[in-house]
Amino acid sequence: MKNIFIIGNHSNWHCGSKAVIEYLHCIIKKNKLKLVDNSQDADCVLVNGEGSLHHNGNDKFFKALSLKRKGKKVHLINSVWQNMNFRGMEDIKELDTVCVRELISYNEIKHIRPDAKIFTDLSYFLPIKKPKMQRNETVVGGFFIRDFFRDSEWVNFTEELRHINIKHYSSWQDYIEALSVAKLLISGFHHEIIAAIKLRIPFIAYRGNTDKVLGIIQRAEVNIPVATTPKELFFNMKSPVDEKEYDKLYNFVAAERPFNFADLN
Repeated sequence: MKNIFIIGNHSNWHCGSKAVIEYLHCIIKKNKLKLVDNSQDADCVLVNGEGSLHHNGNDKFFKALSLKRKGKKVHLINSVWQNMNFRGMEDIKELDTVCVRELISYNEIKHIRPDAKIFTDLSYFLPIKKPKMQRNETVVGGFFIRDFFRDSEWVNFTEELRHINIKHYSSWQDYIEALSVAKLLISGFHHEIIAAIKLRIPFIAYRGNTDKVLGIIQRAEVNIPVATTPKELFFNMKSPVDEKEYDKLYNFVAAERPFNFADLN
């Protein structure tokens, strides 16, 4: 039996990150592998990058590299890789596998790892009980950049709308069920957009600390904008996207083969 150790359990961030770990636990069990509590006992190390590897944030990268140099099989999975140009980053060539979550990250890493693979965030693949869709409210989610959202124009616009923030839910299933009321989601959180895609809910996205959502959209080759300023956000709210573009995105991601251990080198 192979022993698996995971670096990067971000379940305390919100239930979307928790869903990533739950999915990994599912496939570990399905493949009759064993999850261990420390790297010394591991045959294989999975480094769940999520949103941590950007703008030269490299702590997780160096932990992975250290374990690789101790003889472990080390796989970077489910990761962003944007605005990374620190000294020594080409050492990522030493890792056994690199999997990123969207096209922008792939385009930034492919000159070092042309064998990098792309899989949508693993939370998308966690099995859920699909709720009865009500689709009767415009829902406001969470935002990474908050200063603008204290603006009186935004407050006045959203005060009558339903607010559903992923950070207020302890499980992915509970959040999915809460979101079933949405006919439109306005959000700046990547995992909230993942849930909207899963439930086929149109969304208006606001950029966070990286282009996680835009990278998904570009990979699917659809015409859905992501706002980078408050002015753009208000413009996008007043300029609906053709529903065919959303359908193409939903169908593209739904047709994706789920990540599994067979995808590790």
